[in-house]
Order: sequence, then C-alpha cells, then structure tokens
Amino acid sequence: DFPGVLLALCCFHALVNGRRKFGFIGWSCSNIYGFTMGDLQQCAQVAINMLNARTGPRASDPVPFADLKYIFGEIMYGGHITDKWDRRTCVTYLETLIVPELFEDGHELFEGFKSKTKGTCSDFLDHIDYNLPPENPVAFGLHPNADISYLQNEQSSLFSQLIEISGGGGGAAGQSKEAVIEKMVVDFLERLPEDFNMFDIKSRIGPSENITPYLVVLLQECEKMNGLLGLIRKSLLDLQLGLQGALNISDMMDQQMNSMFLDRIPAVWEKAAWRTLKSLPVWFVDLLERIDQFTKWQDSLKMPPSVWISGTANPMAFVTAVMQTTARAYQWPLDDVETFTDITKMDWEDATAQPEEGAYIHGLFIEGARWDRELGELQDSILRDLAPQMPIVHLKAIPTKERRMTGYYDCPVYYVSQRGGGNPPGSYVFFGQLRTSDKTVSTLYGIYSYKWVLAGVGILMQVD
Repeated sequence: DFPGVLLALCCFHALVNGRRKFGFIGWSCSNIYGFTMGDLQQCAQVAINMLNARTGPRASDPVPFADLKYIFGEIMYGGHITDKWDRRTCVTYLETLIVPELFEDGHELFEGFKSKTKGTCSDFLDHIDYNLPPENPVAFGLHPNADISYLQNEQSSLFSQLIEISGGGGGAAGQSKEAVIEKMVVDFLERLPEDFNMFDIKSRIGPSENITPYLVVLLQECEKMNGLLGLIRKSLLDLQLGLQGALNISDMMDQQMNSMFLDRIPAVWEKAAWRTLKSLPVWFVDLLERIDQFTKWQDSLKMPPSVWISGTANPMAFVTAVMQTTARAYQWPLDDVETFTDITKMDWEDATAQPEEGAYIHGLFIEGARWDRELGELQDSILRDLAPQMPIVHLKAIPTKERRMTGYYDCPVYYVSQRGGGNPPGSYVFFGQLRTSDKTVSTLYGIYSYKWVLAGVGILMQVD
C-alpha cells in the first residue's frame, strides 16, 4: 500500500508548492507559505509507521485514510497555514488525493496523471518522467484564467520596478516633475468637495433613539471621510506653498511628490483611507464617487436603493448593521445570527428600493468562477474574463441553526485581490453563500464543493 500512498503524497506536496505561483488566487496568503522537503519526508515516515502498524490481528485492517489526511493536512502541512480558507484548500487536496480509489487502475490523481501502485522505485520515477503532463492551472484545479492573472502580475511587478529605477521618467511634453505635480495639486484641489456637516446630519436625525444601525454606519463613514478630506486638503495646500517657495519642502512633502509623480497614492493619504491597490488617478475618482454616495444618503437619511458596499471604508460595519437590525426585529441573540447572500438577477442600477428585510448591496466581483444569472448558480469562468461583475446581492441575516447545509459554497469576500496577504495582511470581510449544483460537503470549514475550493473562487470588492 505504501508506494501508492507515497505517490499521492508527492503529488500533494508538488501541488501545494506549485499553487503559490498563481498568487493570491492560489493561496490567500501565498507570500508566507513555504512547504519543504522536510515536511514531505516526515509525512512519508508517518505513513510508513501507520501502515506497518497493521500487523498481527490488525493485518487485515484497511488503510487509515482519515488518520493520514488529518496528520498531513491539519498537523504537518497545516501547521504552516494561518488562514482558515487556505487550510480548507489544503484539506481539500488531501480529500481528493488520499482516497481508496488511488489503488484502482486508471484512477487520476489529478487531470492527466494516473496513480500507480506496483513497481520498483525506477518504475515510479519513469512513470513520473514520461506521464506527468506539462504544468498548467487545470492540474491544480484552477481555471486557465489563473495563468493570465499570473502573467499580468509578473508584468505589473516588472514595470513597477522599472519605473522605480528610472524615477518615473520625464513629464508630459517635457515638463519638469515640479510642473506636473503642481498641475495635479491644482486639479485635485478644484475637484475636492467640502467636508460633511456632521452637526447638520446629527440635528436632522434627532434624539439618540432615532439612530438605527444603518445611520451609525452613515455617521462613521462621514466622519472618517471628513478626516481624510481634511488631511488631503492640508497636504495639498502645504505642497502648493512648497512648490511656490513659501514653505520649505519637508521629507514628507518630498515623499508625497514622488508618489504623485508615479501615480501612486501618498502613504499619508492611504493610511487614513481604505485598503486599495488602485493608482492615484483612479483612486481619486473612486474617492469622489464614495463621497457622492454618502452625500445622497445623508441628504435623505435613507439608504440608497442598493448600497455600494465596496464604497464604504468599513464594509463589515454595514454587514453587522444588517445582522443587528434583523436580530432586533425578531428578538434573536446576535451571537446566533449569521449572514446569507441571495443573488438577484438585477444589474447594479436596477434596484428601486431597499427590501423589507436585509439590504441590497452591489460593487462585488467574482474571481475563479462566474455567476450564471439564468441558472442562478456558480459556473466555470469564461476565458479572459478574470473578475466578472456580480449582480445585486440581497444580504440577509438568518439564525445559525437555519443555515443551508447542502447545495451552497461558502465563498469568502475580500476587500482587495490580495486576499489574505498584503500589508497589512488580510482583507477578508465576511463570507457569502453561492448556490452550486456540484456535490458539496459539510466540515469544520463550512459548506463547500471541492471543485470551487480548488478553483480559488472568491468575491472581491475591488478589482485592481
């Protein structure tokens, strides 16, 4: 039994290491994992010990697949993994590889590579050399789009380094760096709106008993936006005076100039804003659109027909507000409530009013798969469509005991494409449930389908 188990274990080791190539769709924290030959050797020794223990009265015992998978996935390799969703991926690989079928002729360990149970060491090496297919995303359970994402990330990293080395090159039409930045400063100041009048908003809301969880979100977002607007305005005015010679250029101002010249968000702004991977011009437009949403919201003190949840600095606060409102209405303990996502067929602009229960949200994109509106379920991605737009989502709160246990995929929702990585690490917000016709399982890691886990399916609030 050992040769077949060892071959499957080696495939597992190769897959979990090779998956890192595809970045955050491969592993949510792909930048911190390192699975070594030591892990493989220790797991092989564990397999030898457990298989050899079947002697005497235990000689006819079956292979302890469940024990092997637990030790490999939760202890040996799982000991390196800090992210829940990555542990789910690790365990899923073992659930598809370390199975009784691996001793059957013709069983595929992964697409294009069959298991082998008998032969010498040389026979197994020849089997690997001659029969192992070329590396491709499908072998890892990923869609071919993952290769496109990988190439785009490599290209982006290369050109980013070239720009840094060159210092950004020359300005438009031969303009100096200072002239380019001065135009940007004037443009940003002209487009920057006034702060929200918090006194007016609070006075229109009235006494504290009128404040609902949704209005708390509005107040928090407006206050945070005021802090950011004040910071941007002051730094731009100081920089303008510095460029005019009325102020000395400080180190912080110099760093701000370098960032703006490279179309990057100045660090002092980014620290006071929200997680993003956008360039400065795109980010500034995004800022104005966020302000527009909150301006309309505070004018009427009623939620928009569909909330652009990606346009909130703290989307988890809005998710919590949905849970609090529903829990209060039905007298449920908040600890016994969880979210449920009902995917509608409406486009982002189609909603005319909020539902009686829960909330309509939009601004979400799906990576690793696509949502079929006609079938109302997950389907394979379309080639070159890396992150298709999701329809409006009806975000609800339900008692935990009423959770759907089959036919759904627990899909993590992330703020940016870095998923569990980046600096600071982690952009996970909450998880939604997406209907699927593929076979699902219920484990410690929730309800899910092996297919969509290995495909790295996740929902993003922003595309890069």
